[in-house]
Amino acid sequence: MDRPSKEIVLPISKLNVGVYLYYLREDTVAIQMIMANATEFDENGNVTKVNAGYTYGMDNEAVLRGIKYIKDGDKDVPKNMKTVDSLPADDFEFLKEQLPKGSKKKSTTKPLGDTSKRHQKKGE
Repeated sequence: MDRPSKEIVLPISKLNVGVYLYYLREDTVAIQMIMANATEFDENGNVTKVNAGYTYGMDNEAVLRGIKYIKDGDKDVPKNMKTVDSLPADDFEFLKEQLPKGSKKKSTTKPLGDTSKRHQKKGE
């Protein structure tokens, strides 16, 4: 099944970009791993060092994983980090604002039965 997406036009470069409406679990894990990899721990599990530049990596990864496609008119533009890095700052910020806000799609299923009652232990 293909994830739903919307198409936006970047204000400066005028590129057409397809943006997913939600991230997959693997996307959120990859984005969070950038922060985990930027942290060093000692033998007791205490944080000893954090590379403060990890936020830029997380932003770039979130943008890259939120993009379905990039087109310049009818021509496909490669969807890679080089393309993301080459975007003008205003386009990049606009694109970040259009990314999915939540990490998971909303459930469309309804719970079965009455969820207001608590389960009771056997013998009560």
